[in-house]
Amino acid sequence: MSYIDIKGGGPAAAIVAAVFKTVGLQTSSIRRPSLGDARLITLNGPTLMLIKDLFGNTVFDKLLQQGVMLEHRVLAWKLGDDPIAVNDKALLVPLNTLTKLFHGQEELKSSGPLELTVEAYGRSENKGASAGLRWAFVWHLHDLVLPNQLTCYLQAVDGGWVFLAPSPKGTLVQLITAGADTELARGIAAKAITMALPQMKNAYFGLDSEPHQFDASPRFNEARNMDVAIIGDQVLALDPISGDGIGHILRSAVLLASLVKGGHHHAASPGIDIYYARLRRTFISHLTTCEQYYQQINVSNIWGKVIADMRREHLRLQREVALDNPTSYVLNRSDISIQAESAMY
Repeated sequence: MSYIDIKGGGPAAAIVAAVFKTVGLQTSSIRRPSLGDARLITLNGPTLMLIKDLFGNTVFDKLLQQGVMLEHRVLAWKLGDDPIAVNDKALLVPLNTLTKLFHGQEELKSSGPLELTVEAYGRSENKGASAGLRWAFVWHLHDLVLPNQLTCYLQAVDGGWVFLAPSPKGTLVQLITAGADTELARGIAAKAITMALPQMKNAYFGLDSEPHQFDASPRFNEARNMDVAIIGDQVLALDPISGDGIGHILRSAVLLASLVKGGHHHAASPGIDIYYARLRRTFISHLTTCEQYYQQINVSNIWGKVIADMRREHLRLQREVALDNPTSYVLNRSDISIQAESAMY
């Protein structure tokens, strides 16, 4: 029996292996899961429902037990705006917990001819052009407790936007800003905390520890190799404002599985071309949403270059998409039928 070789040790590799297994595809993983990353990630409503549809109630219930369900968010988009409560359920879960849940306990080994190699090495291996520079800074604050543990605050302030959410360590603070100046980021985060929680007069001092820092710029890396399919952040890294990174990986895995099951992934077939065409469309839609968001919070023109870079990349990809030839594939299973093209959008 032929098999698919999945390279990577993070959530993308684990999710791809799990999706392929549900449709009877044999996989091999050359790396054990990396379980040291305890960053919290957000799973939105559509992503949670897709997980339940694909993997059933057992996996879904385990996920709910290990995360924190947010019942609503409090949003303030511009300086001076009154906060708006939004009923938008989402699950906060540690990244390493998600990886372990989908990967299983043992390293997978397979024999037989190699059908396809899938790379899922993550954002660090994405060599695509950056669609506007932004950096993420993440703090875990032991001494900051939100007044309502089922609430997250998303606060846009001069110079960036800040996400506050409950975590096992107290409160997660994540800031996105146009630039990598840690001191500036600390000041912006402190300002947002005091705006959302006026009683936190000493918020700046609570941020004295060095944050976890990473490049949060959206990137699309269409590395074309007919024997290799790239998935997850390695091919399409989304802006953290979307909260849809895991959902994107799931939908990409469904599409790729449907191509493999139908035998459309070989060099002589247009399947891989169609896979990347779908990803281009996804990235265009993502950049459109990002442009609208950053225009809303561009209170002092700090995001002007970011918006221009996104629009430039958006238009370039639109020209490529105009040449695409859309084709639909269907992934069928005994208890689920997913139109892969529809699942992507």
